[in-house]
Amino acid sequence: MKSKLLLSVLFLLLAQKALPQKLLINEIGFKLTEQERENIQLLSEYESQIYNGLFDTRRNDSLLITINLYKNFGDYKKASLAAASDVVSKTGFYSPRLKQIFVYRTNDFIRTLVHEMSHSFMHHNIGGIPRWFNEGLAVFFESMAVAYGQVSVAVQTARISAVKREIQGGDVNLTEFLQLDDEAWMNSKSKLDYMYNVSYSIVYFMAKSTPAFTKKLLLKLKEGKSSIDAIESLSDGGFDLFERRYQHFYR
Repeated sequence: MKSKLLLSVLFLLLAQKALPQKLLINEIGFKLTEQERENIQLLSEYESQIYNGLFDTRRNDSLLITINLYKNFGDYKKASLAAASDVVSKTGFYSPRLKQIFVYRTNDFIRTLVHEMSHSFMHHNIGGIPRWFNEGLAVFFESMAVAYGQVSVAVQTARISAVKREIQGGDVNLTEFLQLDDEAWMNSKSKLDYMYNVSYSIVYFMAKSTPAFTKKLLLKLKEGKSSIDAIESLSDGGFDLFERRYQHFYR
Protein backbone atom coordinates (compact mmCIF):
# COMPACT_ATOMS: atom_id res chain seq x y z
CA MET A 1 0.00 0.00 0.00
CA LYS A 2 2.85 2.44 0.81
CA SER A 3 4.38 1.86 -2.63
CA LYS A 4 1.08 2.55 -4.37
CA LEU A 5 0.54 5.73 -2.38
CA LEU A 6 4.11 6.91 -2.92
CA LEU A 7 4.03 6.61 -6.70
CA SER A 8 0.63 8.25 -6.88
CA VAL A 9 1.87 11.22 -4.84
CA LEU A 10 5.15 11.53 -6.75
CA PHE A 11 3.53 12.16 -10.10
CA LEU A 12 0.49 13.96 -8.78
CA LEU A 13 2.88 16.57 -7.42
CA LEU A 14 3.37 17.48 -11.07
CA ALA A 15 -0.25 17.10 -12.09
CA GLN A 16 -2.69 19.77 -13.14
CA LYS A 17 -6.38 19.26 -12.56
CA ALA A 18 -8.18 17.87 -15.58
CA LEU A 19 -11.76 18.16 -16.75
CA PRO A 20 -13.75 14.96 -17.39
CA GLN A 21 -11.85 13.19 -20.17
CA LYS A 22 -13.62 12.79 -23.50
CA LEU A 23 -13.87 9.10 -24.38
CA LEU A 24 -15.43 7.38 -27.38
CA ILE A 25 -15.58 3.67 -26.57
CA ASN A 26 -16.63 1.26 -29.31
CA GLU A 27 -17.55 -2.14 -27.87
CA ILE A 28 -17.37 -4.83 -30.53
CA GLY A 29 -19.14 -8.05 -29.57
CA PHE A 30 -19.87 -7.19 -25.94
CA LYS A 31 -20.87 -4.43 -23.54
CA LEU A 32 -18.78 -3.01 -20.73
CA THR A 33 -20.24 -3.12 -17.27
CA GLU A 34 -21.09 0.20 -15.67
CA GLN A 35 -18.24 -0.29 -13.19
CA GLU A 36 -15.72 -0.99 -15.94
CA ARG A 37 -16.81 2.14 -17.77
CA GLU A 38 -16.52 4.25 -14.61
CA ASN A 39 -13.05 2.84 -13.90
CA ILE A 40 -11.84 3.57 -17.43
CA GLN A 41 -13.10 7.14 -17.09
CA LEU A 42 -11.26 7.62 -13.79
CA LEU A 43 -8.03 6.14 -15.13
CA SER A 44 -8.13 8.31 -18.24
CA GLU A 45 -8.61 11.43 -16.13
CA TYR A 46 -5.70 10.43 -13.89
CA GLU A 47 -3.40 10.02 -16.89
CA SER A 48 -4.63 13.31 -18.33
CA GLN A 49 -3.71 15.06 -15.08
CA ILE A 50 -0.22 13.62 -15.16
CA TYR A 51 0.36 14.57 -18.79
CA ASN A 52 -0.99 18.07 -18.16
CA GLY A 53 1.55 18.43 -15.37
CA LEU A 54 4.46 16.93 -17.28
CA PHE A 55 3.95 19.24 -20.25
CA ASP A 56 2.68 22.24 -18.26
CA THR A 57 -0.55 22.42 -20.24
CA ARG A 58 -4.28 21.78 -20.08
CA ARG A 59 -4.61 20.69 -23.69
CA ASN A 60 -5.12 17.02 -22.74
CA ASP A 61 -8.53 17.86 -21.27
CA SER A 62 -9.89 18.41 -24.75
CA LEU A 63 -8.34 15.31 -26.30
CA LEU A 64 -10.91 12.82 -27.57
CA ILE A 65 -9.63 9.31 -26.91
CA THR A 66 -11.17 6.77 -29.25
CA ILE A 67 -11.05 3.21 -27.93
CA ASN A 68 -12.01 0.09 -29.87
CA LEU A 69 -12.56 -2.96 -27.65
CA TYR A 70 -12.94 -6.43 -29.17
CA LYS A 71 -14.38 -9.53 -27.55
CA ASN A 72 -13.30 -11.80 -30.42
CA PHE A 73 -9.58 -12.09 -31.22
CA GLY A 74 -10.32 -12.61 -34.90
CA ASP A 75 -12.08 -9.24 -35.05
CA TYR A 76 -9.17 -7.62 -33.21
CA LYS A 77 -6.66 -9.15 -35.63
CA LYS A 78 -8.63 -7.90 -38.65
CA ALA A 79 -8.71 -4.41 -37.14
CA SER A 80 -4.96 -4.58 -36.55
CA LEU A 81 -4.32 -5.46 -40.19
CA ALA A 82 -6.71 -2.76 -41.42
CA ALA A 83 -4.90 -0.20 -39.28
CA ALA A 84 -1.61 -1.34 -40.85
CA SER A 85 -0.21 -1.77 -37.39
CA ASP A 86 3.43 -2.81 -37.16
CA VAL A 87 3.13 -3.25 -33.41
CA VAL A 88 3.94 -6.72 -32.13
CA SER A 89 1.07 -7.19 -29.72
CA LYS A 90 -1.67 -9.74 -29.27
CA THR A 91 -3.51 -7.58 -26.76
CA GLY A 92 -3.54 -3.96 -27.93
CA PHE A 93 -1.92 -1.04 -29.74
CA TYR A 94 -2.28 2.67 -30.44
CA SER A 95 -2.37 3.87 -34.04
CA PRO A 96 -0.83 7.37 -34.38
CA ARG A 97 -2.14 7.53 -37.95
CA LEU A 98 -5.74 6.88 -36.96
CA LYS A 99 -5.36 8.36 -33.46
CA GLN A 100 -7.25 5.38 -32.07
CA ILE A 101 -6.64 2.62 -29.54
CA PHE A 102 -7.36 -1.04 -30.33
CA VAL A 103 -7.59 -3.57 -27.50
CA TYR A 104 -8.50 -7.25 -27.34
CA ARG A 105 -10.68 -7.89 -24.29
CA THR A 106 -8.62 -10.30 -22.22
CA ASN A 107 -9.23 -10.76 -18.50
CA ASP A 108 -6.62 -8.05 -17.92
CA PHE A 109 -7.63 -5.72 -20.74
CA ILE A 110 -7.73 -2.54 -18.63
CA ARG A 111 -4.01 -2.92 -17.95
CA THR A 112 -3.43 -2.91 -21.70
CA LEU A 113 -5.86 -0.04 -22.19
CA VAL A 114 -4.12 2.35 -19.78
CA HIS A 115 -0.79 1.51 -21.46
CA GLU A 116 -2.20 2.48 -24.85
CA MET A 117 -3.91 5.57 -23.46
CA SER A 118 -0.49 6.75 -22.36
CA HIS A 119 0.70 6.49 -25.97
CA SER A 120 -2.34 8.51 -27.06
CA PHE A 121 -1.56 11.29 -24.58
CA MET A 122 2.14 11.25 -25.44
CA HIS A 123 1.45 11.50 -29.17
CA HIS A 124 -0.89 14.42 -28.48
CA ASN A 125 1.86 16.32 -26.68
CA ILE A 126 5.07 15.52 -28.53
CA GLY A 127 6.20 13.96 -31.78
CA GLY A 128 9.32 11.86 -32.15
CA ILE A 129 9.60 10.91 -28.49
CA PRO A 130 12.36 8.31 -27.88
CA ARG A 131 10.86 4.82 -27.79
CA TRP A 132 12.29 4.01 -24.35
CA PHE A 133 10.53 6.99 -22.75
CA ASN A 134 7.25 6.38 -24.57
CA GLU A 135 7.17 2.73 -23.51
CA GLY A 136 8.63 3.28 -20.05
CA LEU A 137 5.96 5.76 -19.04
CA ALA A 138 3.22 3.62 -20.61
CA VAL A 139 4.43 0.60 -18.61
CA PHE A 140 4.49 2.78 -15.49
CA PHE A 141 0.77 3.42 -15.91
CA GLU A 142 -0.03 -0.28 -16.45
CA SER A 143 -0.19 -0.90 -12.72
CA MET A 144 -2.84 1.74 -12.09
CA ALA A 145 -5.87 0.45 -10.26
CA VAL A 146 -9.14 1.86 -8.96
CA ALA A 147 -10.38 1.11 -5.45
CA TYR A 148 -13.21 2.94 -3.70
CA GLY A 149 -13.21 5.60 -6.39
CA GLN A 150 -9.51 6.38 -6.00
CA VAL A 151 -6.63 5.68 -8.39
CA SER A 152 -3.32 4.28 -7.18
CA VAL A 153 -0.15 3.13 -8.96
CA ALA A 154 1.80 0.11 -7.74
CA VAL A 155 5.48 -0.69 -8.17
CA GLN A 156 6.01 -3.41 -10.78
CA THR A 157 8.24 -5.57 -8.62
CA ALA A 158 8.73 -8.34 -11.19
CA ARG A 159 10.15 -5.87 -13.70
CA ILE A 160 12.35 -4.25 -11.07
CA SER A 161 13.69 -7.65 -9.95
CA ALA A 162 14.48 -8.57 -13.56
CA VAL A 163 16.40 -5.32 -14.07
CA LYS A 164 18.35 -5.83 -10.86
CA ARG A 165 19.50 -9.22 -12.12
CA GLU A 166 20.54 -7.70 -15.45
CA ILE A 167 22.47 -4.90 -13.74
CA GLN A 168 24.21 -7.27 -11.36
CA GLY A 169 25.24 -9.32 -14.37
CA GLY A 170 26.65 -6.22 -16.05
CA ASP A 171 24.14 -6.44 -18.90
CA VAL A 172 22.64 -2.92 -18.75
CA ASN A 173 24.48 -0.12 -20.53
CA LEU A 174 22.34 3.02 -20.56
CA THR A 175 24.49 4.78 -23.12
CA GLU A 176 23.81 2.04 -25.65
CA PHE A 177 20.21 1.46 -24.58
CA LEU A 178 19.10 5.08 -24.90
CA GLN A 179 20.39 5.23 -28.46
CA LEU A 180 18.20 2.36 -29.72
CA ASP A 181 15.81 3.65 -32.38
CA ASP A 182 12.38 2.37 -33.44
CA GLU A 183 13.93 0.01 -35.97
CA ALA A 184 16.10 -1.57 -33.29
CA TRP A 185 13.00 -2.09 -31.14
CA MET A 186 11.08 -3.70 -33.98
CA ASN A 187 13.99 -6.01 -34.80
CA SER A 188 14.56 -7.12 -31.21
CA LYS A 189 11.47 -9.24 -30.62
CA SER A 190 13.39 -11.74 -28.51
CA LYS A 191 14.55 -8.95 -26.18
CA LEU A 192 11.31 -6.98 -25.88
CA ASP A 193 10.73 -7.96 -22.25
CA TYR A 194 14.22 -6.74 -21.39
CA MET A 195 13.65 -3.48 -23.27
CA TYR A 196 10.31 -2.78 -21.61
CA ASN A 197 11.78 -3.62 -18.20
CA VAL A 198 14.75 -1.29 -18.59
CA SER A 199 12.57 1.49 -19.99
CA TYR A 200 10.25 1.20 -17.02
CA SER A 201 13.17 1.08 -14.60
CA ILE A 202 14.55 4.39 -15.89
CA VAL A 203 11.17 6.13 -15.53
CA TYR A 204 10.72 4.61 -12.07
CA PHE A 205 14.22 5.69 -11.04
CA MET A 206 13.53 9.27 -12.10
CA ALA A 207 10.15 9.30 -10.35
CA LYS A 208 11.63 8.04 -7.10
CA SER A 209 14.77 10.19 -7.23
CA THR A 210 13.53 13.57 -8.48
CA PRO A 211 9.97 13.73 -9.88
CA ALA A 212 10.59 17.17 -11.44
CA PHE A 213 13.47 15.70 -13.48
CA THR A 214 10.99 13.73 -15.59
CA LYS A 215 9.17 16.91 -16.57
CA LYS A 216 12.37 18.76 -17.37
CA LEU A 217 13.64 15.86 -19.46
CA LEU A 218 10.45 15.71 -21.51
CA LEU A 219 10.66 19.43 -22.25
CA LYS A 220 14.27 19.01 -23.42
CA LEU A 221 13.25 16.11 -25.64
CA LYS A 222 10.44 18.24 -27.05
CA GLU A 223 13.10 20.80 -28.02
CA GLY A 224 14.71 18.08 -30.14
CA LYS A 225 17.60 17.04 -27.91
CA SER A 226 18.66 13.39 -27.84
CA SER A 227 18.07 11.41 -24.63
CA ILE A 228 21.75 11.48 -23.69
CA ASP A 229 22.21 15.18 -24.47
CA ALA A 230 19.05 16.07 -22.54
CA ILE A 231 20.15 14.10 -19.47
CA GLU A 232 23.67 15.53 -19.79
CA SER A 233 22.30 19.08 -19.67
CA LEU A 234 19.99 18.44 -16.71
CA SER A 235 22.03 16.19 -14.43
CA ASP A 236 24.63 17.61 -12.05
CA GLY A 237 27.73 15.67 -12.97
CA GLY A 238 26.41 14.97 -16.46
CA PHE A 239 25.22 11.75 -18.03
CA ASP A 240 27.98 9.56 -16.53
CA LEU A 241 26.90 10.42 -12.99
CA PHE A 242 23.23 9.88 -13.90
CA GLU A 243 24.07 6.39 -15.15
CA ARG A 244 26.14 5.58 -12.04
CA ARG A 245 23.27 6.70 -9.82
CA TYR A 246 20.84 4.58 -11.83
CA GLN A 247 23.10 1.52 -11.55
CA HIS A 248 23.60 2.08 -7.82
CA PHE A 249 19.84 2.52 -7.28
CA TYR A 250 19.22 -1.05 -8.43
CA ARG A 251 22.20 -2.80 -6.85
